[in-house]
Amino acid sequence: MFAKNVLHKTICFWLILCPVFAMAQTFMLTQLTTHNGLPIDNVYAAAQDDNGFIWFGTDFGIAKYDGNRFTIYDKKTGMANKAVTDIVYAGGDSLIFCSYPSTVQSINKDGHIKTLVQNTVFALQQLIRHNQQYYFYNRGYKNFGIWENGKYQSCETDSVFGQKDTKLNNIVSLKENGLAFCTSKGLFIKKGQQWQHILRNSNVQFAIYTTKKNILAVCDDKLFQSDENFVFKELQFHFPPKLIVYHATEDKNGNFWFRGLDKGIYRLTENELLEMSDRLGMESKALNEFFPDDNGNLWFCTDGAGILLKKNSVFYNYETKDGLTNNKVLRLLKQPGGLLIGTSNGISVIKNKVITKIDLPKIENGLQYTTQLFPVADQVTGICIEKTFTFNKNTNVTESLVKDFKTGQWNFRAFNTRFAWQQNSNSCWLLDGKKLFHLQNAVEKIITYDLASFASRKGYCMTAFEDKLWLGTDAGIIQIYKDMLTRIDSIDERNIRQVFKFFTDKKNRLWIATDVGLFLYQNQKFTFKKTGQTTASNYCTDITIDDRERIWVSTWDGIFMLNEDGTQVRYNTNDGLPSKTANCILFDTTDRKIYIGTDNGLAVLQENLFFNNSNYRNIFINCSLTGDDNYFISNSSSLQPRDNNLNFYLSFPYYQEANKVIYEYRLDDGVWISTSNPAINISGISSGPHRFFARAKINDAVISKAESIFSFTIEKPFYKKWWFWIPALLLLQFLVFRVINHFNKKAKEKKLALQMQKADYASLKQQAFTSLMNPHFIFNALNSVQHYINKQDRQLANKYLSNFATLIRRSFEASQKSFVTLEEELQTMRLYLELEQMRFTDKFDYSISVSKEAEDEDWMLPSMMLQPFLENAVLHGLMPLDTKGLLTIDVTAENNCLKIVITDNGIGIEKSKALQSGNKHNSKGMQLINERLEILSKLGKEPITLTITALNMYATNPGTKITLTIPQEVYEVFQQQRNPA
Repeated sequence: MFAKNVLHKTICFWLILCPVFAMAQTFMLTQLTTHNGLPIDNVYAAAQDDNGFIWFGTDFGIAKYDGNRFTIYDKKTGMANKAVTDIVYAGGDSLIFCSYPSTVQSINKDGHIKTLVQNTVFALQQLIRHNQQYYFYNRGYKNFGIWENGKYQSCETDSVFGQKDTKLNNIVSLKENGLAFCTSKGLFIKKGQQWQHILRNSNVQFAIYTTKKNILAVCDDKLFQSDENFVFKELQFHFPPKLIVYHATEDKNGNFWFRGLDKGIYRLTENELLEMSDRLGMESKALNEFFPDDNGNLWFCTDGAGILLKKNSVFYNYETKDGLTNNKVLRLLKQPGGLLIGTSNGISVIKNKVITKIDLPKIENGLQYTTQLFPVADQVTGICIEKTFTFNKNTNVTESLVKDFKTGQWNFRAFNTRFAWQQNSNSCWLLDGKKLFHLQNAVEKIITYDLASFASRKGYCMTAFEDKLWLGTDAGIIQIYKDMLTRIDSIDERNIRQVFKFFTDKKNRLWIATDVGLFLYQNQKFTFKKTGQTTASNYCTDITIDDRERIWVSTWDGIFMLNEDGTQVRYNTNDGLPSKTANCILFDTTDRKIYIGTDNGLAVLQENLFFNNSNYRNIFINCSLTGDDNYFISNSSSLQPRDNNLNFYLSFPYYQEANKVIYEYRLDDGVWISTSNPAINISGISSGPHRFFARAKINDAVISKAESIFSFTIEKPFYKKWWFWIPALLLLQFLVFRVINHFNKKAKEKKLALQMQKADYASLKQQAFTSLMNPHFIFNALNSVQHYINKQDRQLANKYLSNFATLIRRSFEASQKSFVTLEEELQTMRLYLELEQMRFTDKFDYSISVSKEAEDEDWMLPSMMLQPFLENAVLHGLMPLDTKGLLTIDVTAENNCLKIVITDNGIGIEKSKALQSGNKHNSKGMQLINERLEILSKLGKEPITLTITALNMYATNPGTKITLTIPQEVYEVFQQQRNPA
């Protein structure tokens, strides 16, 4: 998104450091004119779309700015008139603009223009959007128009407000609180269909709806501010008399900017109303409109001066006026007393944002060129200034080594020192031309090394690493091990001329900054780390590391931050760095800031402004000179869908005066675009294959012998690939199935719960009935006991009474259960049949047989289910026989079902009914059983079946056959519902 990258990820606060520098701070403006691609330098208005592009209305059409270049739309592309006096973003894909004098048109992001309103009775200068309505008007006139959903309405202020001679000055959208009309007769606020008249009889020139949801209104030279209920009070600030406020805006810091009809520009803060024309350098420039973009940058649309842009900067910058001894900052060192800043003309120290100079010894040529700063001990700093080696303690210089120096344990003769480095409290290394001196034990011992054979004239850095002393010189790396000297001037087939910095990180890796790039030394192996494609961006001068283990490198083309994953972030002058040439860099662990010494002052980057990643993928391209080196890129040419925003960094390394190079580029078959900015930002690139072309021009002549071409493909997002839709549809189908299954399951559970309630109820009814037993059976059983007693057959009486008691107890226990085992049920039935046999002597025999399949499993069946069938067989089938009857019970198992067959050779169902026709007693046993079986059958997929037929329908006594089939699933479902997991 351009909105996040238009100014290379700047942040939203103004470039004002603190009260110490508030008076000295100036506003830095960037000017964009016809030289940058504007069609004309008269710019009236601006708007920003949701991609971050800025659209400008000018005297010669619309100019869309993408951060580097302008795309022009004019009468040739469909505009009714060339002048665009106002433009607003309409949301989605389009913008609405006034095509002066009498046409309202829309333009989409592809440049397609459509006419909405034409031939209005008044000239169009201002345009606002309120919800889905667009209001357009001309300041100081009575007419205004409304366009909404293709319909246009013309209005007049006198009839709308009911006031004669009402001139309209301004219309303000109050968002959800309605509209405010600034007129010569006061402020009219419309909310719904209700009107509120405020500031009556006042000429309300302009009003702003603030981020605090109140109104700031200008009435002549007075300022009024409302609360949320639109009750106004006058503020203490006043504009100059006769100043007519024509436009105002609020920036992201809550400050308000006003511009007068002529050339006055004012900024209102909480504390003051300040005239800003001279501070902005716009004393002679006529301003049309302010426009704050989403990044907090402020754009000034002017008459004749193009566009002025007040950038936000990610850097605080310090110069000589702030206390630096010189703007060329060469060395940085953090000491307890503050940050020491070595320049090309002396030393300064910064503490609490206050910079003070340090007086140093004078030398012959007058310049105090700082070549090295290093800590010694006890807050003592070693300073190399040209050919002088000094000590500085507590920011007060003691003595210079141009004379004999004696302090503490140090006592040695002066050297013409270009470079010095303190290894420990008793050891110091000094470089004097081609001689390297090692001073040991308070200068009691001096070891001298001759560097003449290495062609070294300058030393830049030293470090101790892996028991060796590493010396960075202008002739490569010189290693000293056991007084033996070895030079390394070629790494990774790159010839090193200058080595500027060694840096050891927490992982015990050695980073090396050289004039040909950044190197990492680990496990006795050098690895090249590219920090850019240009020669300048690989001219690495210094290294530091922050507390998040990120490597920061200063180069002659800005600074680079290297993440562990290999990604980089680059900062240069576009981000507010005062110069592309960065000489040194340091991370201060106490205040968590990055300090950068440049050729144009000191820059400070706060830790909370560090960016982890760029939303743009960086592509580095060399413009070809011979055609054999047309481009170089370290990244893959197959890019992910998220990498559709690209930064192309162009360079022409064969020409020394890079500022005179003009680059031309195009994407695919687009037109060639010229720019002097080597950083090209292209966002929103569609998926698919693309080619980026670039070439260089000097003095309008194309120097490149061949176009540099970078071919790349942006992969389609996964949701646009065919294979995505197959699992997506399957997943959708699965989810739909799960939802339907869930509801079906709930419905089934509800239905089963209801069936369970009915089953319980039916079981209770039967159990209650059965627990009473048949009153006739009990009565007859007691009569039988009495009969045996009267016969004095004590043995049969005791047996009968014992079996009867056992039957009553089993019946009571069974009545407490819904299901019993097959064995329990058959034992109960044997007791019942034995009692009936004893009561009806020699009237019937019975037999019970159980198959092996039924014995092997733990079959369950509804409790007290068989007793009513047996009772009917004995009483109504066998008792009326003249002969002895037979009752059989056969139990088998098949297909996970228990099958019980009860047969008797009695008189049969029909004869039994005929014998009972005159009996008013209706047995409810069978009725309750049928009801119970019907309910239990609904619990499983297979129902419980009951059939009653004649055993032999052609016989005199046809008998009865009862077949009961009980699926075991009924019991399993019953248990699952009764005891869910």
